[in-house]
Amino acid sequence: MTLQSQTEQRIMLGQQIDDSVDSVAIALSKGDYHEVFRSPAARAVFGSDHESASSLAAIVEGPTPFDNEFGASDICGYITALAQKYVSENGPKAWQQITWIAAACLNAFQQTNWTGPELDLDPVSLFPGDIGSRLVESFIATQIIELPEDADKHEIGRREHMGGRVYLGAKLSEARKKFDCDVLRLLERDGEEAYTLTPRPLFLYLAYLLLIEVPKDCLEARDAAAPTAHWWAARVLRVQQTLLEYPSQTLLNEILEHYAAAARSLPDSP
Repeated sequence: MTLQSQTEQRIMLGQQIDDSVDSVAIALSKGDYHEVFRSPAARAVFGSDHESASSLAAIVEGPTPFDNEFGASDICGYITALAQKYVSENGPKAWQQITWIAAACLNAFQQTNWTGPELDLDPVSLFPGDIGSRLVESFIATQIIELPEDADKHEIGRREHMGGRVYLGAKLSEARKKFDCDVLRLLERDGEEAYTLTPRPLFLYLAYLLLIEVPKDCLEARDAAAPTAHWWAARVLRVQQTLLEYPSQTLLNEILEHYAAAARSLPDSP
């Protein structure tokens, strides 16, 4: 087993890795998502270092976070363009880093919604420009809320699944509420709506884009560089499935396909 395969499998298992490997992988293995997102790789993929729309114009077609009209539907094209540029400039190592960045997005989403502790990190802040001030999130509060008498069974089941704990975005601007709702619509499948009280859905959507949408046209190269990418993709889709009011058969099929691909890419035991 190569050092790269050992590193990826240790990250899968939540184990510490050698300090001589990539800094993004080290930060991910330590659960330091702030450090992952501060890395040059993440800043390139999210465009964090760009200071104006003009610097992005040669890379991205369509609105960017510098534009007032930039919305949830523009994120896919924006991230895809930047990620593909990063891969073209950095080769196979870029696919490894993109996979780890996506894993950090997934883990950040799960920490916010299930495991805790409270994560002081707003996914919108990963983007450049003044989008953070336009879509401000003041803080995340953890508290028990009373469900209304007419709450549907999905809300009740969700509450039971979370042990009565719900993370609530507090003091969200109306623009941010709409933005998050639009992101959740992008996570719908087979006509099934995603849970409307889900905070910070952008974390999950970014993970989905980086693992599933961005590499669509170059899967062979991505899979060779990042053998665990399919395993992370299956986990993203599994979490997406839990947000839906009723399970999606299409999503289940895709989950199983990614797990099968992961088994082919990772034949050795950790």
